[in-house]
Amino acid sequence: MKYTWEDLPERKNLFTVKNTAMINLNTGKAVRHYATNTKIAVVQKCVTPEKTYYRTQDAYHNYLNYAFEAEAFGLPNEKAPSAPLRKPSSRVYSALESSPESRTSSPVKKQTSSKTVAPSKDGEKRQRLGWLKRLFRRKNG
Repeated sequence: MKYTWEDLPERKNLFTVKNTAMINLNTGKAVRHYATNTKIAVVQKCVTPEKTYYRTQDAYHNYLNYAFEAEAFGLPNEKAPSAPLRKPSSRVYSALESSPESRTSSPVKKQTSSKTVAPSKDGEKRQRLGWLKRLFRRKNG
């Protein structure tokens, strides 16, 4: 397959959003693996019927079809089919048309978290700390 690369208006420094690989588009095999949050500079873009790819300066100068998928950087796939629009189900649709009075419910009492009181060894009552506070509590003395 012949890939048509478009130059980007300017070089983009992108960060990987997941572990990813630079792919040889001719063979479909991974050339090199990259960890999440790796900075990669790209200079060209190729949009195929299936996916969108980005190519680095080195791959461009060496005439290599080594590239990253757009989703590796959290970018949209420009040729991905859009999701078909669904009609809401009758249950949801009827809820949308119902009167405002039927949709409002009685006010819900906000539940507050309370700390339980447990007697200590010397008979005093103390508040039980949450797991996070227990993890970071200071030692006295």
